[in-house]
Amino acid sequence: MKTIGFTKKYYTLWEVGDPYKEYISTYDYYIKQDFTYIQNLSIDLEKAKGKLQDEQYDIDLDLRGTSSFIQSSEKINEAPENIFAFGKYCGEDIIGVNDLDYTKWYYSKTKNEVAKKFLLDNGYKLYKNEYIYTNEEYEAIIQEDERLVYKESLKSGHHFKNGDRVDLKLKRIESFSFDGYYGTTFVVTYASDNGLLFKYMGGSPPNIPTDSFINIKATIKHDNYNNINETKLQRVKT
Repeated sequence: MKTIGFTKKYYTLWEVGDPYKEYISTYDYYIKQDFTYIQNLSIDLEKAKGKLQDEQYDIDLDLRGTSSFIQSSEKINEAPENIFAFGKYCGEDIIGVNDLDYTKWYYSKTKNEVAKKFLLDNGYKLYKNEYIYTNEEYEAIIQEDERLVYKESLKSGHHFKNGDRVDLKLKRIESFSFDGYYGTTFVVTYASDNGLLFKYMGGSPPNIPTDSFINIKATIKHDNYNNINETKLQRVKT
C-alpha cells in the first residue's frame, strides 16, 4: 500500500508491504514488513496529497527513513505447549523426555505449564509460585529464608559498654571470609538468647554452633560500619 510518511523536511511516498513470517527454526520466526522508498513529495502535506489525488494511499507520519528498509518484530515461538520449543529436545513431547534436569532448565527459561506440572508430579517443589527446585534445593532455600527472617528480628546496635567483659549465650547464624595481606579474615554473625546481634571479625573465630546456644565470655567493642552501629566481640572464650 502506498503511504505518505515524513522524512526530515519532506513528506515522502513509501510502498508498505504486508507483514510476513520469516522462520529461523521449526517453531521460531519473526514478523517482518518491507518499506520501499519511492520519492519525496513536498514540504507541504496538502501539496503532497495533491500529487496523489488519483491514487489510493494511507498517511503514517511516524513512518521515517532515508532509504528502503525492513522492520522486524521480536522473535516469536509458536511451538505447542506440550512440545520442547528449542534445545536438544526441540520438537519432542515434554512428558516423553525423561531428563528432569533439562526440563527444570527449560521451565526456568519459559515458565511452560506442562513442564511445571511434569516436574511437580516427579517430586519437585514450587517456590513462590514461580521457581521449581529439587526437594533438597527447596529445603535449603526455606532454611535460608528462615535464617534471614530470624536475623532481621535481632536487635543490632551498641550493646553493653565498650570494653566490658561479658557473659553471653550465643549461636552462630552466618559467616564468610576473605583473604588479605595478613591472611584470611573471618566475619561471623551471632545471635544471643535474648535476641541481640553480635559480630566477630578476625583470623580465629570461636567454635560456636548454629543449632544451639552456648555460654561464652567476650570483650565488647563498639564499632560502626556503613553508618550502622554494631557490637563486635573480642577475645572470645567458650
